[in-house]
Amino acid sequence: MLIVAGLMGLIVSPSANAADGPLLIGVGTHLGQAKTGPRDLTRWMSESGIRAIRDEFYWGHLEKQKNSFTWTGKPLQAKLALGAIEAEVGDVALLTVLGYGNPLYGGGHPEQPEAVSAYTRYVSWLLGQLPQKRRYFEIWNEWNTGGGLVKPKRSGRAETYVALARQTYAKIKRLRPDATVLVGALGHDGQNWPWLQEAIRSGMLEAGDALSVHLYNHCERQRVGADDLIGRLDKLRAILIDAGRENMGVYVTEVGWPTYEGRCGVGERAAAEYTLRFLLEASAREWVKGVWVYEFMDTPRRDDSIQAHFGLLRTTGEEKPSSCAVRAFNQVISDRPIRVLTRKGLSAYLFKKRSGEHLIFLFGNEQAARSSVRVMNAGTAELLDPCRLASSARVARVAGHVEVNFEGGMPIVLNLPDHLRPEDISLDFD
Repeated sequence: MLIVAGLMGLIVSPSANAADGPLLIGVGTHLGQAKTGPRDLTRWMSESGIRAIRDEFYWGHLEKQKNSFTWTGKPLQAKLALGAIEAEVGDVALLTVLGYGNPLYGGGHPEQPEAVSAYTRYVSWLLGQLPQKRRYFEIWNEWNTGGGLVKPKRSGRAETYVALARQTYAKIKRLRPDATVLVGALGHDGQNWPWLQEAIRSGMLEAGDALSVHLYNHCERQRVGADDLIGRLDKLRAILIDAGRENMGVYVTEVGWPTYEGRCGVGERAAAEYTLRFLLEASAREWVKGVWVYEFMDTPRRDDSIQAHFGLLRTTGEEKPSSCAVRAFNQVISDRPIRVLTRKGLSAYLFKKRSGEHLIFLFGNEQAARSSVRVMNAGTAELLDPCRLASSARVARVAGHVEVNFEGGMPIVLNLPDHLRPEDISLDFD
């Protein structure tokens, strides 16, 4: 047990741990839209150890004549690219997005009986084409905010999504009983999840194995950052508990911040901070089963709009700070912390590395002023800063202890001495 000395009001959480299973960490890739360079992705996956991606084989690209499916164009390119990537890095956990609409059946959301039947036929065909190791599937993408709709419509109805999801879920489970089917794929749903609650009343949680959501707040001014999104996740958890589904896992299949100088953009260092903090906080919630960072690579666009700048990598293949942070720490974070401590806006997350060593991530909330933490009995602990993000941190060694002073929310990482056992450690927050 982690020992904490002389701290009033400290919350010591047992946290998620290995018994809960690892946190699946991946990236959105868009091979199915030909927006990601397979060579860049292969290299980055080799360096990072990440083996989970989220991608798509669009219905309208596969069925261009009624009842006739063909691998061609972008889906074929994506399929071949994925095969080439796996030849280099080994098996990849692919989360397949099942969408969007097909103009042969009216386009937009499949709501009429013929379109629903055709959509489930597309799902059946695609599952028959993909190898058995493909076991993650997501029903549609952001139906609630109009994803895949023919403009000018702006949102999708909960009851029609649930009707489609029920049939799709039953079809998938008949074909692949071991598949993990994600239902929801919600886009922005406000602070209190009103669309989700309506969908739950319509029976959505019976139409999937787990719930998937997308989390963004880059245009929300004072709420921008990880703290707000984690707060939304905790509200979602309360809704699931109220619905009697406390055992239902949650997958965050999109989360990210655009590095952009225009409206709603954030700086590259801020994006790295928010991304790393979100992954840390998600790892401490055992009911969060997976997180896919959106997205792998910036997208060249003629209008240079904000949508082009969510990437961990630039269009040139150069790494942004957020990419470095994910690459450097995803493996230890995915194993979940063995102890979490919080007090007055300061947090300490203790992880055990696969090599047997221990890391501590220290951070304040995103509005915190300068903070100070003393790690007792850790005089030879070292600051671990492979991405050069801890510029505000000052580390001093005093009488066998380590004092860390830092500003704001950027996590500061200490690599603890090999001889130091977790039970020998105590923390003092000033």
